[in-house]
Amino acid sequence: MKELGLWRFAGGIMYIMQEVFGMPASRLIVPPNEKYGKFVLNEVLEAGNFGRHDARNRFGRSQLGHNLQRIYRDMRLVKFFSAEALCEPLFRTWHFFWRMKNKK
Repeated sequence: MKELGLWRFAGGIMYIMQEVFGMPASRLIVPPNEKYGKFVLNEVLEAGNFGRHDARNRFGRSQLGHNLQRIYRDMRLVKFFSAEALCEPLFRTWHFFWRMKNKK
């Protein structure tokens, strides 16, 4: 987990598994991380299914609004998951041009 950079996230998930679902400590694969667990749980409860029901979406449903919402979400995630949040806009830009190049 550490080599993949997933230690803190996995700890957050273990916190959720223990506190919300009552998983015994003997079954956890990494030590629970309360700070990350509370953040991830709040994001899931606020945003719903992949952010589709996020009441914090104040940019509308247009294509521009959708992309502005993604940037806004990335800014929230920087504090906890900085590498992923900072790389996502770069990947999204690369993927846009890749799709344009590989259109069928």
